[in-house]
Amino acid sequence: MLIEIAKQQLQKAGWYEGRKIDVSHYEKMFTELGYEFFPAARRFLEEFGDLYINDKVKCDYIEPGCICEDESSTELKQLSYFAAVDRKRMFKKVGQKTVPVAVVRYMSIVIHISKGRKIFCK
Repeated sequence: MLIEIAKQQLQKAGWYEGRKIDVSHYEKMFTELGYEFFPAARRFLEEFGDLYINDKVKCDYIEPGCICEDESSTELKQLSYFAAVDRKRMFKKVGQKTVPVAVVRYMSIVIHISKGRKIFCK
């Protein structure tokens, strides 16, 4: 069920099976910031780059019945800030090179992918 919900949200944001966008703007930005833009990051962003999801989520931990806006993005403008400040911190945390590929703004989660295609969250 969760997989189908995720698929629906991605489709609303513009994703479709077989999607492959030009990621040269990501490569330029990451390279300028000192990242290695390795194949795993390229493949992820070719399929999921430039997507923006804005949805409502239950926030019962704030107050029962509370509904909050949640923003998730793989857009360059969202990733550029985190890419600029996270490179060395994430390497220290996981011990390998990563590239930030998505941001969940409400929870301040930055999702990174490694050369070996492992996903890390900060």
